[in-house]
Amino acid sequence: MQSTLDRIAQWMTQQDWYVAARDSAPRLRELVEVFLPSADPTARVRVLVVEDEARAGGVIYQVPLVERDVAPEPGDPRWIGRGYGGAALFDGVGDTAYASALLAAMHETGTLVDPDDDRFVVRCEAVQDAGPSARMHVQVYGRPEITVTVYRQVLPGPHPDADAAARLAGLGIRPRLVGTLPVRWTDDDGWVEAAHLALAEESQAGLVDGWTFFAAAARSGRPVDDELRRIGAAIARLHDGLESTARPVTPAERTRTLDSWRTRLLAAAHHVPGLAAHAPGAQRLLDLAARGHWPDAQSVHGALELTALRRTPNGVWQLADHSGPAPAPADDRTDLPERDLAAVLRSLDYAAGLTGADAAWADRARAALLDGAGAEETPLLAALQLDLAVFDAVSEQRTRPDAVHIPLGTIARLTAARRDVDTVLTAA
Repeated sequence: MQSTLDRIAQWMTQQDWYVAARDSAPRLRELVEVFLPSADPTARVRVLVVEDEARAGGVIYQVPLVERDVAPEPGDPRWIGRGYGGAALFDGVGDTAYASALLAAMHETGTLVDPDDDRFVVRCEAVQDAGPSARMHVQVYGRPEITVTVYRQVLPGPHPDADAAARLAGLGIRPRLVGTLPVRWTDDDGWVEAAHLALAEESQAGLVDGWTFFAAAARSGRPVDDELRRIGAAIARLHDGLESTARPVTPAERTRTLDSWRTRLLAAAHHVPGLAAHAPGAQRLLDLAARGHWPDAQSVHGALELTALRRTPNGVWQLADHSGPAPAPADDRTDLPERDLAAVLRSLDYAAGLTGADAAWADRARAALLDGAGAEETPLLAALQLDLAVFDAVSEQRTRPDAVHIPLGTIARLTAARRDVDTVLTAA
């Protein structure tokens, strides 16, 4: 009979969050098994933390399992298969029994913020996996809704989301942390590793994501200056809250960053029609950035764009999804703080470009964001935007050619603005 790990390995290869190894099936090794207290007599809940040794360096996953003695309904998306002994295995994400057990485990480990919560889950709705994590909207009887992030890929050490929530508590720019589920295991060398398996945050009814809000505003031409000033101020508070992580950028890091920008620009100019004409101006912009001031690097949001912003019903903007586009330990999420601003400016360009907003709307939006953040469009900030636009131009040319005009427009704007500054300085 197929072992539980073999069945899970077969199922994992069909999931979007699995990082496939070239020409090799997953080779799973169990690191630790965590049993969660289940109030459902028909469900046994446990979590397997496994390492895929088929990948160089290994990738660590958690697999939340709900075992039942009944066969699945036809087409149940949670169905994994039958493990050793014939138990029916279900993916815990989206399962009410798992959600209840998870909150109960947070309570038992002392990481649940509200110890009086009776944890009686009446509804659990899974949200489609977004890369290395999944989300569940959990309704607890008599309590505000909770958003639970389950980390499919496990990072040894503090998770960026949990680390940021602790550092930014009380600033009002993140949802209130409800609880976390830590785990420990011992590696082959006898070292004790610790990680977070899940994070729960209080959710609010009536939240609107930033992309929906600003795309609608761009489409109608509605001014959004005040909203973007509030977002800019929230980004400034984010960086202030993470200032204790700051450290100087080394000369080697500065050189590597500039070299990578120049390399991407030269490569993209050969693949994207229309980009070559802007390459000389883009190179001048990078030269100016190289000579300009660089601030300390620090922990940053790492994935801050309009889709990571949430507007509460009372007009407060919160920053979600702090883990970044790819999993990396909290200690490794160090970057230039201007990158967060550059990413939001890039999103505004897309909101304007995809909705047909006029240039004046986009100009005002960008100016309001920078005003709220107390920032200026320095050569470094422009260079960060330029690099993002170069990446987008290549990506759009390959997958969505009808949208390549958006990043090309950003590149043209940035190089033209810098050329105008150069002209003024030369004349002086």
